[in-house]
Amino acid sequence: HGLRVEALEEVELVEWYAIQFGMPCYTVHEHVGDKAKEEGISFEMMGRQLRYTHLQDIAEDKGYEYIVTAHHLDDQGETILAHLLRGTGLEGLQGMKTITENLWRPCISLPKQVLQDYAKWLQCFHGEDASNQDTTYDRNWIRQVLIPTCTERYPQTVNALYRLGVLAECDTSYFEQEVTRLESDYVSHDKTGIVLDKRGLMGEHDALVSRLWKRVLSLYVKPEQLNQAVIDGLCSLVKGPKGKEFRFRQVQVLTSYDTIKVVLCSDIEKK
Repeated sequence: HGLRVEALEEVELVEWYAIQFGMPCYTVHEHVGDKAKEEGISFEMMGRQLRYTHLQDIAEDKGYEYIVTAHHLDDQGETILAHLLRGTGLEGLQGMKTITENLWRPCISLPKQVLQDYAKWLQCFHGEDASNQDTTYDRNWIRQVLIPTCTERYPQTVNALYRLGVLAECDTSYFEQEVTRLESDYVSHDKTGIVLDKRGLMGEHDALVSRLWKRVLSLYVKPEQLNQAVIDGLCSLVKGPKGKEFRFRQVQVLTSYDTIKVVLCSDIEKK
């Protein structure tokens, strides 16, 4: 990430291990801080986006079937708790899935201590990222302060968060099935955009309609841009009167008696 001097030594350590096991090693250098400022997002978020972008590029270029990460149980607990503190919905309470498309996390149910003990038994050298001690970053504060505080009172905090994620994933899969039903029954496409059957959706539960909106708009808007206020405004169009409009970023939503039309603003301007 171009921040720590010791990062170069860690790269050399990884390259050394790759040689020992006869495996290829790929390294990429990024100035994460500069790019985060350009995009207007946090350093942590920018770093994550760049890491996965490069991993996906390498996997595609080399024909690898899976990208395998070492995320563990403690990481999962931190992720779920971070999402909870940001006011996430059910989807966010899932945390990280064991398998997401070509991304595989085989150690997600194993405590960090188990992996550390195993590495010690194998006499594996490893690096310690000193920046992980900096509680200025939210993730580090959760790891170094919040979870230890919770664990003092509730020793099974991390395991409880993991169970919460498993339950949320089960419930989310049911909602996804139902949203697929709504999409099949009430959503169509024409040359100018997406058409929703307003009358049909009026009889469906808000929990399903809100998720349908997220799926429909995923073609135009990033998930993190759809906050609850936006979703509430879109859901109100389903039960609102004819002629109501909603504009969000490059998307325009128009209502009539029977339908709701979703189009790109650029398409409207062309007309």
